Amino acid sequence: STQSTWEEGGALYALGLIHSPVCHDNPVAGDASMSAGEGQQGIINYLQDAIRNAGQNDQKLHGACLGLGLAAMTLGEAQITTQMKELLNMDSAVVGEAAALGIGMVMLGSADGETVELLMQYGQETEHEKITRGIALALSLLMYNREDEADTLIEALCTHKDPIFRCGGVFVTAMAYAGTANPRAIERLLDVAVTDVADEVRRYAIAYVGFLTFKKPKYCTDLVRLLSDSYNPHTRYGVAMAIGIACAGTGLKDAVELLERLCKDNVDYIRQMAYISLAMVLIHQPKGCEKADGLRKTLEERVKDKHEELMTKFGCIIACGILDAGGRNVTIALHRNGHNLMKAIVGMSIFAQYWHWYSYLLLLSLTFQPTTDLCAAEEYKLPIYKWVVKDTPVGGGVTGDEDQEPGPPEPFEWP
Repeated sequence: STQSTWEEGGALYALGLIHSPVCHDNPVAGDASMSAGEGQQGIINYLQDAIRNAGQNDQKLHGACLGLGLAAMTLGEAQITTQMKELLNMDSAVVGEAAALGIGMVMLGSADGETVELLMQYGQETEHEKITRGIALALSLLMYNREDEADTLIEALCTHKDPIFRCGGVFVTAMAYAGTANPRAIERLLDVAVTDVADEVRRYAIAYVGFLTFKKPKYCTDLVRLLSDSYNPHTRYGVAMAIGIACAGTGLKDAVELLERLCKDNVDYIRQMAYISLAMVLIHQPKGCEKADGLRKTLEERVKDKHEELMTKFGCIIACGILDAGGRNVTIALHRNGHNLMKAIVGMSIFAQYWHWYSYLLLLSLTFQPTTDLCAAEEYKLPIYKWVVKDTPVGGGVTGDEDQEPGPPEPFEWP
């Protein structure tokens, strides 16, 4: 039935999300003690078989391609990319978009010239916008963390006549220089944001500034503050997204104030993004935090309000899920101690495309980092520990000084 087809496709997608590797060093074949077919390689084989057995079913192929790309992320295996390329040549909009994205995830950070050339050529030949958009994202993943090596491709994409390819130039810039706050890359994105004739390109040029500055969240808010007053609603939407990306999990006071103002915008999709970003900024704030508690109350009121726009309600529902993610025991982090978290950055990049495909919302889960410590004594009995943690969020918390940097962590006090 149609229902079971969608369910199977979604299940294959979920399988990839569950088994997405942590980093390059993740043992794809599983533990050495495992037999063949077990571990990560067993999941990859299962998803490859699912693609072979799906026939021409778009829903199953779409879910399997995304799942396989996630499970085999950074693997760069020729057999997998060849299988994806065959699906890309089917010229099916739904399957082609997922296949292109899958290729990007499998070849993440490889900057493989042959793959880049193939994707560029196919993107210019196809008539499906969904496939072109998938290819634009795939190119950005291929160039992840490549910095100067990506400049030639960035220039070619940013000067392309197709606005989707110009979006690709924005994506490649953000991924190639992720977390570097490179002045030249920031200048390029801000220039595109005010000069490009396409609203979509301007929207993403502002939004993806967040990927360049997520290690300096206050710097991001300073960069985009004036653009929050733009007459163009797509620019204001991009501002809300940029702040959500760069300031996620920080509780930054300036970010909260700016987003609260955008939550009152007269355009529904701006309010949608503002509420989602506000939840991302305030995730894992302590109990009793005035701003976080106030946001929960506001979200509940907006969802129940019969006169509220559906798009805004949708954003409020997603925001509620973000605030309660992982039983309130996770936060959103794109770096740890200044080192990029590759999987989290990829997840956030694709999540930012939910404007076109709501299924991408689920990829935000790749950015979640646990904030709990689980201790067990002998016989698996929970011991009693006392933890004393004294710290201030970088950039200042909601009630703290935004210019205060955290001091060295205090030692734990044991009973």
